[in-house]
Amino acid sequence: MTARKPPEQALANQHGTARQVLEQALAAAELSGRPIPCRGAEAPAWTDPDTETLEVAALLCENCPALQECRSYAVQAGEDGGAYGGLTPAQIRRARRRAQEQKTRRADRAA
Repeated sequence: MTARKPPEQALANQHGTARQVLEQALAAAELSGRPIPCRGAEAPAWTDPDTETLEVAALLCENCPALQECRSYAVQAGEDGGAYGGLTPAQIRRARRRAQEQKTRRADRAA
C-alpha cells in the first residue's frame, strides 16, 4: 500500500511540476530563438506594482511560446507578484478560486 502524502506536500509537488514544465517550455523557446516577452528589455513591466502596466504586460504575453505553461504555473502556484501567462494578479486569483471550486465540486460528487 502506498502512503498518501499530506495535502501541503502534494500541492508543493504539483507547483514544482508546473514550474518545471514552464522552465522547460521557456528553455525550448530560447533554444529555438523564439522571443519571450518577459525576458526582453521590457521585463520589469511584468512585476511592476502599477495595475495598468501589469495589464499591458499581460497583453504582451499573447504571442509567447510558453503562454499556456506559464498560465498553468501561475494558477497552480497562486502567483500574485506580477503578470504571468497573460493574466494579471487579480485574474490569477480569480482563476485559482474557480479551479479550487471546481475541484471541491468534483470531490463532493465523488463522495
